Amino acid sequence: MSPCAEDRPFASSADRYGAWTLESPLGSGGFGAVWRARSRWGGVGALKLIDEPPGDELRALASVVHRSIPAVLDAGTEPCPYLVMELARGRTLRAMLRMQRAPEEAACALLVALADALAAVHAVGIHHGDVKPANIVVGKLSAGEVKLVDFGMVGQAGGSVAYAAPERLEGGAPSAAADIYALGLCLWEALEGALPDHEHVLSKMLQARREAAEAPPASASAWLGRLIQQMLHPDPARRPAASEVVDQLTAQGHPPPGIDEATLRQRARAAHVSLPVVDATIDAWVAEGGVVRLHGTPGQGRTQQALRAVTELQASGRTCVLLHGTDEEWVVVRQLLSTPALPGRPAPLPLHEDADTRAVQAAEAFAQRLSAPVWIVCDDAGQLAETDAAFLRTVAADEAVHLLTCSAAEPGEGALVLPDFDRHQAAAFLHQVLGQPAPPALLETGWECSGGHPSKLEAVVLGAFQGEALV
Repeated sequence: MSPCAEDRPFASSADRYGAWTLESPLGSGGFGAVWRARSRWGGVGALKLIDEPPGDELRALASVVHRSIPAVLDAGTEPCPYLVMELARGRTLRAMLRMQRAPEEAACALLVALADALAAVHAVGIHHGDVKPANIVVGKLSAGEVKLVDFGMVGQAGGSVAYAAPERLEGGAPSAAADIYALGLCLWEALEGALPDHEHVLSKMLQARREAAEAPPASASAWLGRLIQQMLHPDPARRPAASEVVDQLTAQGHPPPGIDEATLRQRARAAHVSLPVVDATIDAWVAEGGVVRLHGTPGQGRTQQALRAVTELQASGRTCVLLHGTDEEWVVVRQLLSTPALPGRPAPLPLHEDADTRAVQAAEAFAQRLSAPVWIVCDDAGQLAETDAAFLRTVAADEAVHLLTCSAAEPGEGALVLPDFDRHQAAAFLHQVLGQPAPPALLETGWECSGGHPSKLEAVVLGAFQGEALV
């Protein structure tokens, strides 16, 4: 029985989703089950089973880099659509509120971190769709350890009725304004211990939320009460944007948490500086397939281009395999023969003594698993052993196989060569990593140290400039 759609709750530990093996359930609901899962490389993540590939929403969500938003780790479609995000550590706000209410200082710290996170999400044109205490994980609050989790609702209808804005109760689409309403209800509950209309039946709740904003909670100070009323206004157009909520809290002495080193590293990995020719080539390859060879010296963003291609493929629901070059013979061949991304049973590496015959047999075994097109991305392809490089060339001759190799080896004829970063591109890269325009001194220092390589610029950002100037 498939663990997808109506029978998703029957998913069980040891089930495989791409490179991930389910370990234990983290939660479930009408819109999907969430599992702790472990990758074949040993990493852990929160894997959510969803109804369909998240498409453009995944692309946008993967571009969000914020300390209160778990990073997107993976996505796939076999045996059914799933999304894997960073595993948040701590207790849910729901569990915490069962024990006690939050004092105003703690409630404001929660609110500003979450509003700042929603501002980042809304800025790329998506919304959360199910903001509620069960989807807020709190670690050490004084250190800004707050995570908004469960983005499996992104791009889908639904959500929890108890935290729904009035327009959502009437069947309206999810929106940024509805996220703000739900966040306002979470704040109310944190302060008061219960929702303002928790005793109402659904029809009465709909009427109350549609007709007027709630009176401010009795335990809130005057300014916070006014902010909560604005967030709970029945007219979505009258509610503040997430960034405006942050501004009001900051003005009252509650700024959002500073950027930590982990977020800086995540930003550096996710930063993408547009290179029109390269972007157009990769976009065409994702859409139409074929063979593309990308050349770039270390630090020119070669790996980032490979990962961007993988994200584009995952977002569109295509079958994709990511490989990393190694000089150990037959490693990549084994990975392709056994990859869970392809249908059918994994195939072992043939044992024929003659290397050429073994390669032919391996290519035949791989072809037998191809019931649909597959996109293969191989980073560090210049490090491949000759057996594995020859195997990739052989399978790429099949019209169902589309290959992108990224290499620092001699480019050869027909390879697409990444340009050296100029000063403008370096400034754009630093802007994305820092989340703000790069100080001129940082740009000059990074430029002189790096030779134009973004990986070295990252080292400058994370080294001498990760202190008070950023946090």
